[in-house]
Amino acid sequence: SANKLKSITDQQYKHALAFQFTESTEDPEWLKFLIKTRPDLVSEVYIQLAVTSLKAGKNSVTGIYQLAYDKDWLPIVYLTVLPILEQYPVRAKKEQISDLDYLIKAAMRYVKTDLLKLIDKKRQLGSMNIVQHSRWLTAGLLLSPGKYQQPFCDFLENNAARIQMVAGFLTDRIDQWHPDYDKLPEKTIGLFIRYLGSHFTPHYRRISGSYSVTHNMDVADQISAYINILSGKSNKAVTEQLEYLLNLPELGKWKESIQGALYRQRKIVRDKTFLQPDIKQVSQTLKNLEPANPADLMVLTLSHLEDLALRIRDGSTDDYKQYWNTDGHGKITAPKIENICRDTLLSDLKQLLASLKINASKEGDYADNNRADIKVTYGGFNVPVEIKRASHKDLWTALWRQLIEKYSRDPGAYGYGIYLIFWFGTDKIPLPPNGKKPKSASELKQALWNMMSLEERRMIGLCVIDCSINQQRKNI
Repeated sequence: SANKLKSITDQQYKHALAFQFTESTEDPEWLKFLIKTRPDLVSEVYIQLAVTSLKAGKNSVTGIYQLAYDKDWLPIVYLTVLPILEQYPVRAKKEQISDLDYLIKAAMRYVKTDLLKLIDKKRQLGSMNIVQHSRWLTAGLLLSPGKYQQPFCDFLENNAARIQMVAGFLTDRIDQWHPDYDKLPEKTIGLFIRYLGSHFTPHYRRISGSYSVTHNMDVADQISAYINILSGKSNKAVTEQLEYLLNLPELGKWKESIQGALYRQRKIVRDKTFLQPDIKQVSQTLKNLEPANPADLMVLTLSHLEDLALRIRDGSTDDYKQYWNTDGHGKITAPKIENICRDTLLSDLKQLLASLKINASKEGDYADNNRADIKVTYGGFNVPVEIKRASHKDLWTALWRQLIEKYSRDPGAYGYGIYLIFWFGTDKIPLPPNGKKPKSASELKQALWNMMSLEERRMIGLCVIDCSINQQRKNI
């Protein structure tokens, strides 16, 4: 009972604690009671025994795991963890590293300020081994990213063994405590993705059936978790970080995951920054007066392009001829090159948009020195227009690899854009993913539409301009 436990002397308790910490693996009720009522006494005995065991080279010390993860041990954590860490052998065996991990994580969880001071002190010890150095440095980065980012990069750069060491510290079981990564700067999360992702490959666990979980699987899960953290944030710095990671050659195996994260993140940004038009703005848009946002600008521009497409295809002035080369007798010979087709179309589009004070220009500048064929701008936002002839080798990929990845991600475009194709007939059309070549402009548009996701259909306009010489035109 509690009364009997209170009658025991401190010396008797110390003997019992010494026996408990060296010979037993389970926590009896009297130990829990003592931790709660006499944390100073328990801490005194435990520190002495733990430090002695660590210096003697014992691979695992009873109780260190509990300091990190057992709430019943919390009363002594504040008194115990830092004193043990201060005396932790700087050249401890690699078999003892798990105990160091537990101690550092307990300190990160409960005594952050004091731990940072200790990290500074430990890093001055030149005799510390590399494995232990990796732990102190990673903990410093997690607690003070601004101070430790550069030392962390310098420590890891192009060193696979050190990256493995850091991965071992960062990878935790799901049921264990882990740092609050959501509060870390985007660049810090990006560093973990960059270094770990360059040496570990994605792994997709089986839904059913038995299999062994390896360290590589755990690290892959951790990298995926970092990518998902970035995908859930809505600021511009995250977009830039994901775009940077996407273009790193060493993360090629993670490209699909990062692309998915970037797509989700951009959607969050669009939803957050989208300005709901008021009644006046809606009325002006409906009257074909002023676009209230990038979505309006895209739809309005697409509407004018479709009007031009009808005029080019069926107009009485045979505008389709403007897109063909002719011989000395005015006879059509071959389609004009893409840039000339663009310039011809742009001339007509500019006239239609000018009355609305909307500007359309060729080769609009976008991020990373990329240029869209046409950039339509109004009121601080813009819509990129990517143009291809149907015979272009990138016909079936440019919508994603150019328009979406390079142009529509512009902050002023909010993810909106237009993909426009000039159709001159079935000649030289590249084989589509489904293996069935379109036989008309409408079939080409439908094929591209079928390849787009629901979200892409909402954000990207499609326009196929039929400049072909059909049956009715053959006698021209």
